Parts: sequence; C-alpha cells; structure tokens
Amino acid sequence: GQGMKHLLQEIHRRSMWQVLGIYLGTSWVVLQVVELLVENTGLPQWVMPFTMVLLLIGLPIVMATAYLQKGMPLTASPQTADAQAPNADPDETARSDASPAGAHHFLFTWRNAILGGVFAFSLMFGIAGAYVLVRERAMSPPEAVADEASPGIAVLPFSVRGPDLEIWREGMVDALSVNLDGATDYRTIPSQTVLARWSEAVSGNATPDMDTQLEIARRAGAKYALSGAALALGQDVRLTAEVIDVETGQSAARAQVEGAADGALGLVDALSIEILRQLVSDPNAGSSVGLAQVTTPSLEAYRAYLEGESLLRRGDLEAATLAFDRAIEADSTFALAHYRLTLIGGFGSRYGTGSNNESIEKAHRYIDRLPQRQAALVEGEWRRRMGDIETGIEIQERAVRLYPEDPEAWYQLGETYLHWAENAGVTPDRAEDAFLRAVALDPQFAPYHWHLIDLAVILGRDSATLADRIDAYERIATEDSHSDVTYPTLLALVHGDSADHAEAVATLSELGRVDLLTLVTALRHPRVAEELTLVARRNLELVPDQWFVPFRSQAFGQGQVRAGLELVPPGVPPDGRVSMATFMRLNELPVPASWLDSARAEVEAEGLEPEARLYQWVEAVTSGDTAQRNRLLERRRFEADSVLAEAATVRDSSRARRWQNRIHSSLGVEAYLAGRYDEAAAQFEKQMPSVGDLERYLLARSYMELGRWKDAESWLRTQFWNDANLVYFHLGRVYEELGEPAKARQAYEDF
Repeated sequence: GQGMKHLLQEIHRRSMWQVLGIYLGTSWVVLQVVELLVENTGLPQWVMPFTMVLLLIGLPIVMATAYLQKGMPLTASPQTADAQAPNADPDETARSDASPAGAHHFLFTWRNAILGGVFAFSLMFGIAGAYVLVRERAMSPPEAVADEASPGIAVLPFSVRGPDLEIWREGMVDALSVNLDGATDYRTIPSQTVLARWSEAVSGNATPDMDTQLEIARRAGAKYALSGAALALGQDVRLTAEVIDVETGQSAARAQVEGAADGALGLVDALSIEILRQLVSDPNAGSSVGLAQVTTPSLEAYRAYLEGESLLRRGDLEAATLAFDRAIEADSTFALAHYRLTLIGGFGSRYGTGSNNESIEKAHRYIDRLPQRQAALVEGEWRRRMGDIETGIEIQERAVRLYPEDPEAWYQLGETYLHWAENAGVTPDRAEDAFLRAVALDPQFAPYHWHLIDLAVILGRDSATLADRIDAYERIATEDSHSDVTYPTLLALVHGDSADHAEAVATLSELGRVDLLTLVTALRHPRVAEELTLVARRNLELVPDQWFVPFRSQAFGQGQVRAGLELVPPGVPPDGRVSMATFMRLNELPVPASWLDSARAEVEAEGLEPEARLYQWVEAVTSGDTAQRNRLLERRRFEADSVLAEAATVRDSSRARRWQNRIHSSLGVEAYLAGRYDEAAAQFEKQMPSVGDLERYLLARSYMELGRWKDAESWLRTQFWNDANLVYFHLGRVYEELGEPAKARQAYEDF
C-alpha cells in the first residue's frame, strides 16, 4: 500500500553507505529479537545461526540493489514507457534491455529485496515453529494436555515462627496440595514443581515479597497462589492462608484456624475446608476433606513421611528409606509411604530383593487412602507390574494430560517407556523426552536425574551431554546419596582417555553394591560391553547369587560361548541356565552338552518354569520330534485354559493373557525356525503389547526376512537392555537396506 511505497521511496534516495548503515542496524535489532525468542519460546538453537546466515546472504543482495538502483527512477519514466511502445524502434529497445541497469532493474528492486527477506524469515520461523510442535507432541501423549487441565493453585512454602514448626514450611505445601487437589473444579500444582520454582527464586528460608511469590506461582503454571504462615502461640499454633489470582493480584479466599500443636493434621483440614468453601461460595464445600482420610491419622507417621520426602529430593536413598519405614511402622496403611518406597526400590540397597513389588502391592491395597493424582499413578504402576502393560500406559499417559505440571507423572511415564513400553515398540528416546520434562519441571528432585544419566550412555550421547547430566545431579545430591566416585567413574569408563579409564577400572574394587548397580544400569551400549563385564564380575564377587546381572552382554552377544559360561554365577537356577541355552540355540551358537545336561539333571522336565520350557519346544521342533512337540503344545493350552477359567472368577485378565501369549510364543518360534516368517510375525504381534525380550528379537528378525526394514528398525531399537551387541549387528544390515550408509557404518562399529 501507500506505506510500502513511501518506504521504497525513502530507501531509493539513500546513498550506498547510508543503505549499509541501515542494513547493519536493522540486522542488530533482528538478532536481538531472535535471541529473545529462542530463550523464551522454546525455538530450537539453530534458529540463531540460521538467522545470521540469512542476514549475511541478504547483505550482498541489498548492496547490489542499491548499486543498480542508484540514479534510476523508482518507477518507469514516460520516456522509458515510450521506448517500449508499439511504435518504438526495435534496435533501441534491444539496446536498452541489454544494458546492466535495464537487465537487472526489474530483478534487483527494493520491493523484491524486502519481500524476499520477509519470505525467508517467515519460512525459517515456520519450520522452527513446526519443530517445536513436533517435539512437544513427541514428549507428550497425542491429546493436548491443556484441554483437560483445570485451573491450578500453587501452594507456596509457609513462613513459620516458633519452635518445632520448621518441618511445616515445606510440609504445608505437601499437605494442602493433597487436600485441595480435585476437591472442586480446581487442581493443585504438584508440590515438586512449586518447590523447584521456589528454590530458583528464593535463597534459604527467606520469605519473598508478594510480587515474587505470584511470579513463582505463575512460572509453576498456576492461576492462583496460596500464601500462608504458621505462628506458634504457646502450646497452640495459628495457621493463616490467602489464595491470590496471579494475574490480577486480587484475593480469592482467606482463611485462619487456631488450635493445639499436636492436632496439626486437624488444623490443616480445617484450613483446607475454609479455603474451599470460599473458592466455590458454598458453605458445604469441602466438608468431606480430611488429610487423615487420604494420608494417615498419625502425626508421627506424617512427620516421618515429610522427612523422607525431603531426603529423597536430595537423593539420600538410604536415609529416605528409613524415614518411610518409620512412617509405615507408625501406620501400616499409609499408602503414600508405601508408594514412595516403590520409587526407591529400583535404585537403593533393596534393589533385587522383591521389596519393590511388595511396596506397590501394599500401596494399591490402600489406594482408597490416596489423593486422586497419586492414586492414578499407583494404579498405572501396579497395572504394568501385573503384566497389563497396555492399561498401565493408558493410565499414565492420561495422568500427564490431566496434570501436565506434575513432574512425577512424567517421571513414571518415562519409567514405563524405559522398562516396559519397549514391548509395544516405544524406543528409549521417548523415555528420555519424558525424563527431560520431569527435570525441567523439578530440577531439584534427585531421582529424576538418574535415568537421564543412564540414557546418555544407552543412546550413545556425546561426552559433554553425559558430563552435563552428571553435573546437574551432583549439584543437588547430598554427600550420603551415593559414593563420590560413582558417576566420575562412569564418565571415565565411557569417555575417558587411557589414563582415566585405567584409574576408573582400578576404582571398581572400591565400590559397593549400590554403586555397582548404578554402573550396571547405565552400561548398556556395545561400545562399553567390556566395561559392563568388568563391573558385573566385581558385582558377582560381592553378591554371588545375583544372577540377573547382564553378564552375557559381552560374551554371548559376541558369540564367545566359553567366556560367557565362565561368567554364569553359581546362583543361577537350572531354569535360568536352560533359558540361556534357548538364546544360544536361536542365535546358532553351540550349546555345550555337558553344561546343559548338568542343568537339566537338576530339574524334572515337568518342573521347568514356562519360560525355560521353551527350550524343550525348540529342541522338539528342530529335531522333528512331533510327538514331543504336540505334548508340549497341549500342555500349554491346558495351562492357559485353566488360568483363563480362574481369571474369569477373580476378574484378572492380565494373567490369562500372559499364558495365552506363551502359546503364541511357541507357535511363533516354530514358524520362525521353519522359515515361515509371515506366520511368525503374526504370532508375535498377537502378544502385543506384552511381548517378551526373545519374542521381540525374533519379531524384528522376521521383519528383516520379510523386507519390512522400517518395522525391523523400530523393534531392534527397543532392545537395549539385553544382548545389545547382536542387535547392533542386525541394525547395520537394516540401515544398509534403508539406504542410510552412515548409520549402518556406526551400527557395525558399535557392534
């Protein structure tokens, strides 16, 4: 319009030096704006260097335009128009078009230069925006989380004055968050997220001004902030609280209660009820709220629980475990304490003792005592441990939609993606995205960092990424959280030079069981297979019966049968040894007869566990023993029918599904060994999402034989926990067939 015309006229009158000055000044402004956008909107880091490239490309174009347009009219003059009229001399017109100015006048114009720049930057920001959306969807379930989330209240740490009240500074965040969450149309922002934002803005136990408190609540994703105080009055305590709109600063509710200090739980309930009544303007609202009802009636138990939460945040697993144990001793029905022990059980000194399953079962037994949010997380965790992986995933993905600011929901989803959902074809980078979201919401909670460190090794991230993740954890961990040398040892084993590596290997003899298990969990990449073997050997010295350590990754995975057998500890039961023989047979590795016979002699054929009985099936199929094959299949069908009938009585379909899957597994293995790969794939696919390690491996191999290379890649990439070496060998061939030689070369080098 007229604005563009005036702009073009102004530029046209400028000299080339003036144009250069204008361009450089404009470029500086553009760079400042882009830098702000990258820092505050989540745009990818490549936007800034790409902007600089566009500006550098634009510089010669602008200068060329200034040179060619200098001295020429902005629009065609009457003489020019006459020269191109029908009666104009053709030779004269040709000479005009052949001149430099005539040839480029219509190409190098200010209009074209400006519109070209606008188009280039629009295209760049469009691609960057699409990148953000795609990554956001990769980190979240398919549905948009915002559509399901209710208005949030951030309960901020209370200011406290008086003896024995310090534990309630952060304790009120947990207690009120439990009481207020889901009681009306409001939800509370998870305490972990609130405390993380608080620690970023507040030093020590200081009480910030109200503007700072509202900003903390806003950054936590809340619409309202709840600010309060606890004041000791002799043997009594007074609790006050106010709910404030973070945008307007207007008060939405005020409450105050007072009573005996030993009745603190009742005071918290009374404060919660009064707040809820004002929020909904209903005198009966919140009448059913009771902290004791959804947590524990024991103040001693709740104090121990709050202490455990504080210790767990800093990564002190052993002390946190003891605190939660004390909470359960005071109240054996305290579901929240059982639930927290579930989180610890996969990492601390109780790893492998079965206590983790016991804790989740007890938490589920008392699930009606849990707040709505934690109840959903316990249900999802319990479902997946019972084998109902599909339902467990659905529950956990819905949890992050309902509570998008809850780091614990993202953490549990990451745990599922890492340990179980690979059965459904979910690759470990999806787990990494979920853990990154948990850490972004609450970087001060130590457990959220552990698996991110593991995944830096498992996914082959560079040394800088591993070092950064270790540093982030070390900054918040307590001295008692783990050995000071555990993670530095991991970094040196994976990325250290020869001297650092040798020192790290020597350090292994000084590490305890928990530290060794930390290393075992991370060392799941073929490039560190030798290091995994060294750690496994040291672990077996400390715990000879711990046969589930992945000792075969280096040896069996590279076809070194004798070396692998030497690593089999005496604690491996006969069924376990027979299962190993199945793996070797299916990968065309020789199985020493004496070793296998000694294992089979210790157990009657009918006493084999179902997984180990698969070896009998492989033997019968490969030897052509049809009678034995039919007997085994009939037994499996009988067992599956028996379990199905029992499941119909107790309404537990997951156990029946597991037994039915064993039939699909047997038929799939038989079809695979016979070269009927389409039939094999169909049988394994029927087991989804509860597909075992061996079946997933054979499913990927079947896809390879069928030329379904993308499907094969997806399933091979899920198998990083077991026998990773062979997986990378097959990935090399897959990438060759997909026309990706760089990835193929890397996979072969890793193998």
